[in-house]
Amino acid sequence: SMDIPDRRTFSNNKGAHRLVSLHVNAASATAEGIETWVDTDSNSVWKAYARSLHNNTIASAKVYDPTIKDRGLKYSGSTPPWGNGRKIGVIRYDLVNHPATLIELNFISNDREATRLARNDYQLALAEGIANGFTEHAQTYRKEDGLRR
Repeated sequence: SMDIPDRRTFSNNKGAHRLVSLHVNAASATAEGIETWVDTDSNSVWKAYARSLHNNTIASAKVYDPTIKDRGLKYSGSTPPWGNGRKIGVIRYDLVNHPATLIELNFISNDREATRLARNDYQLALAEGIANGFTEHAQTYRKEDGLRR
């Protein structure tokens, strides 16, 4: 596992066109759902990338289990209710050269969600949603549309 600055540097140095950082959330035992983060200062192409990944991930997860909570799209660096005021390093618009988003795939602190996350079929559903979102965005936006800064 790479440190956050190393992930960002690796992605920039490899000439990536997009970055998704996958995480599992933790909070109270009753916290639940999936949320996706994008830098509040990012451009419309980057925000569309986060929205595409989020919407497709939620759609696939809800096919698996319709009760999964959609915690929405959050904005790193913005104040509540859309963020916590802090920037998330791996997706900082001023430090990443291409669309970047972070997806929190459920809460490991919630026993029901932790059990679901351990299931291969649920992992596959999440992966399919992420891949669908990536494909949707790639079919809409090209390099010349503001992918790289």
